[in-house]
Amino acid sequence: MKIIIARIFVGALSMALLLFGFYHFYRYQNSALHFETVLMHTVPRTLYGTGIAVRSEVLVESSGFGTTNFLHDDATRLGIRQIVAEVHDTAVGISPDYLRLQEIEREIERLTAAQDRNVNNMSTADAINRDIRDRLGALRTVSATGQAQDLERLHDDLSQLINRRRIAIGEDEDFSERLAVLNNERRYLNTPTFGSAAHSVVRAPVPGLFSRVYDGYETLITPAAMRRMSIDDFVGLIDYAPELPIGYTGRMVTSEVWFFAVPLNLHHAEWISRGQRVEMEFDSSGRRVPATVYDIVFGNRDDIVVAIFRSNHMSRDLINLRVNDVVVYSMQHTGIRVNNNAIHFRETPDGGVERGVYVLDGNILRFRSIHPIYENPHFLLSDPNPQIIHPTFAIDEDDENFEPRRLPQPVRQFDLVVTSGVDLFDGRPIR
Repeated sequence: MKIIIARIFVGALSMALLLFGFYHFYRYQNSALHFETVLMHTVPRTLYGTGIAVRSEVLVESSGFGTTNFLHDDATRLGIRQIVAEVHDTAVGISPDYLRLQEIEREIERLTAAQDRNVNNMSTADAINRDIRDRLGALRTVSATGQAQDLERLHDDLSQLINRRRIAIGEDEDFSERLAVLNNERRYLNTPTFGSAAHSVVRAPVPGLFSRVYDGYETLITPAAMRRMSIDDFVGLIDYAPELPIGYTGRMVTSEVWFFAVPLNLHHAEWISRGQRVEMEFDSSGRRVPATVYDIVFGNRDDIVVAIFRSNHMSRDLINLRVNDVVVYSMQHTGIRVNNNAIHFRETPDGGVERGVYVLDGNILRFRSIHPIYENPHFLLSDPNPQIIHPTFAIDEDDENFEPRRLPQPVRQFDLVVTSGVDLFDGRPIR
């Protein structure tokens, strides 16, 4: 019997010692401090909406019936009375001169872009080679998927990159001689001759940028009319589907300055101001377009305003933009990035609560205050230069019994912040 009791006692003691050991091991593992260095971080503030593009536009009247063959790509600058398109009898078909003229226009565009010194000065031969490899990869993908509509664009991009490379490596200084030959041939082909296959031509009524796309908004909204429009007018036009006018071949955009009007939530309008520089990103182009806030239209509605953005950047994608979703990058927040798992709350002597982090100062933990300028579910940005009335002591001169206390210093860039651990307090020594 004594042997059984002794065995039970030894077993219980062993179990107790084992549990005691596991407890201290668990406590050690969970009391270990983990640190990370806090750095500066920038977060853009974005606005989302659906807006409408406003331009100075003139419709180009058609000159007959038949097959219309355009001589220029969208966003091509044309002079007044320059030929825009040829109208052919359906039975006659497309003339060889027209096909050659299209080739000339594309080659002139590629060579002009390739010798642009503002672009070439920022590009090295290695960077151009990487772009060429990217385009070749895209070309293989397009060929495999059968997306024939992208082949011409990729061909033009590749030709332009190859020409830029020739300049970058010193093989050519410019393409002035080739451009002179092409311009002479273009002038000859643009001159109608007796017996031409085109029974009529369409000419630009005004100078500007040509687009073959028109949608009926050209006469409904103009920059002059925009300045007199109300919030309801803008919202109505965005939701409106105008009828396509008949008897036109395209339109001329007479100014590269254009506007984009976007209804926004009244609260979000506080993020922008007149004259502020922003960037717009459209889902149709996939790139950011620099712009400025031209005007903010307020009205009798207490829920929305209309922000009007102004830009002078134009391209083949942008010239055909009308009603489109947009992301506006209005401003940026820059501060010290602090992960949410590093933030702690502690009670102040006056009964309040302050938020901050514990940082390693030598071999001592110190509590540092945070001053949020931006927050999301994962982290916040703390103001690197907070405006603190008194950086060292909190003093209430109106309360005779109030004892001054030392305020925590704000967190600084490169501080070593505790992200996990237990028994955290200001002044804790770290061995």
